[in-house]
Amino acid sequence: MTDPQRSHRFREVLPSSASRPTWALGIVVSLVLGALLGFAFAPAPLPDEFKQSIDPTIDVVAEPFDDARELPVEITTRPGQTLRSPIDGTITRIDCAPGGTWSSGSAPVAIDGSPLLALATSIPPYRSISPGTTGADVEALHAELRRLGTEPPEGSLFTAESAGALSQVQGKANAPTTGTLDPGAAIWIPAPDTPVTECPAQTGQRVTAGEPLAASPDTLENLNLASVPEDGVPGERVAVLGDLRLPARSDGTLELNAEQIAELRDIPVVEAALDPEAGVPLTVTWRLSEPVQAAPLPPSSLLGHGESACVVDLDGGVHAVDVLSSELGRTYVSFPERAPEAVRTDPDPGTPCRG
Repeated sequence: MTDPQRSHRFREVLPSSASRPTWALGIVVSLVLGALLGFAFAPAPLPDEFKQSIDPTIDVVAEPFDDARELPVEITTRPGQTLRSPIDGTITRIDCAPGGTWSSGSAPVAIDGSPLLALATSIPPYRSISPGTTGADVEALHAELRRLGTEPPEGSLFTAESAGALSQVQGKANAPTTGTLDPGAAIWIPAPDTPVTECPAQTGQRVTAGEPLAASPDTLENLNLASVPEDGVPGERVAVLGDLRLPARSDGTLELNAEQIAELRDIPVVEAALDPEAGVPLTVTWRLSEPVQAAPLPPSSLLGHGESACVVDLDGGVHAVDVLSSELGRTYVSFPERAPEAVRTDPDPGTPCRG
């Protein structure tokens, strides 16, 4: 016999015939949703860039390579100068302000009403120079007159042409156009454009010869590389700073002329490096003066190391390479012999580089 209570519980568990369509529909909906979710979370096709990154081969394409490195430099400075009065007298005019500049060929000071010509000669004026005077100081004066745009003669003899060139410079500065150089009528400054940091003298002040009129800061005299990397690609090198290309010797010294030094002084990063309170380091880009051709390859394509490095072409041929540099996941190589068109990025690690 059937237990009435048990039969009743069984009917409660099983769905009635009226509710079966809803129950079946739920199963169908679940299946459809599962299919949609499976489609939504299915792996997307690999992007072309990723496919290329795992491609077991890569074309060998050479490009210019200059082996550029950022290197610190050491600065050689010339101590600041005290700019002194050449004569006794009363200052009737002085153009001086900290942060200003005294330029060669100008007359920033007048004493007893006579403007004094500022000159940046390699040898300070120490004697009178007039037609017939000869010596190294005359040659230095000629060089500065030439830099100031006149045409004095070459050599160490002061001539009538020299006097004419000097008169032109004196006239532009509104200084007496004597055509001769009297050390009492000139102020020597250490550079064509000399910065002024101090101005101890004032208009109306009585000064004696040798008394300070102004002071200049330490100035750049030379630059040298602090050190030279031993793994640099052989070849002539330059140090690049701003728009300047400075020839660099193998020992790290830079070949600078007076014009380049003057240009360097005007570069803001150099000015900051010369300021002892700023403490700003100075670097240059040290690179080959003429780039070489090199092929960038993924590091995984290389076998061996150093002088025994090699790559494997698509036919299994082994090609020796010279490793020039490695940076940002790329190794730059050159081929001593003819380069293959393409190489494997996953060569057999057991492949010997030398037969």
